[in-house]
Amino acid sequence: MSGFSENWLTLREPADRAVRSATVTECARAQLAERGLASLCVLDLATGTGANLRYLAPLLPMPQRWRVVDRDVGLLAALPEHMAAWALGRGCRVSGDSGGFTVQGSGTECVVEPRAVDLSKLMRRGLPKPTEAAQPPEALFAGRALVTASALLDLVSERWLRALVDRCRATRAVGLFALTYDGRLSCEPVDADDELVRERVNRHQKTAKGFGRALGPDATACAERWFRDAGYDVRSEPSDWMLTPAQRALQEQLIVGWATAAAEVDPHETERVSAWKERRLEHVAAGRSYATIGHRDLVAWPK
Repeated sequence: MSGFSENWLTLREPADRAVRSATVTECARAQLAERGLASLCVLDLATGTGANLRYLAPLLPMPQRWRVVDRDVGLLAALPEHMAAWALGRGCRVSGDSGGFTVQGSGTECVVEPRAVDLSKLMRRGLPKPTEAAQPPEALFAGRALVTASALLDLVSERWLRALVDRCRATRAVGLFALTYDGRLSCEPVDADDELVRERVNRHQKTAKGFGRALGPDATACAERWFRDAGYDVRSEPSDWMLTPAQRALQEQLIVGWATAAAEVDPHETERVSAWKERRLEHVAAGRSYATIGHRDLVAWPK
């Protein structure tokens, strides 16, 4: 995972950063600070271009060691370049390469270890035996105080998410999962076919995304329930995108993606969905389009 283009991940990062729940992030930070660790070991799942790393590293306590995981070796290879551009604007410096690098300066001290791993194997039954410690993906979790991901949980299956909860519980890791889509989607000006498209997009969200049949909009509620069953306290807060006409490129990609998804699950409505897409794109081009996409951020910590 991630399975998304570098362009798309770069385009969405400012929108993600603007809406992440400060309450959820602070709750995770406080829980980790209470542990009195000399350094904080983090596992970032489906890291993509590193947006989650860039958001969290300046906010978390103490020196950090990040293990960042994605199946896309191209995205991992580009990660030091993305981090260097970000660090320059913060008075930090990046040294190293795609095999491993450090970020230092402006109160941030971070060692980053990229790993190319197919996370679909996380659903494998059972926890690792001591003799299996060198074998991924189970070993990825060893020693990690924080397990985190952004825009991931709605793409995974029930079995996968249960396995993730089990692995967090086995190491007593704090879980921090941001920007999980929750099924709410609305646009202005309102179109008569908005609801038709939204319903089919949500249906598409529950098709397989590489981890088995995806939980889609049910993911946050499932994560809350299963973390509580595992003996965790949980807090979640909304992190909705509220897009304005200034975010034209992002809106255009979303509309095209929604139309494609809707037509895939209901080919009989392809013509109607295509007409909806053209009307929505006209609103975007005219500078009068607004869109709200519902997300939730979640933090879970062992009692």
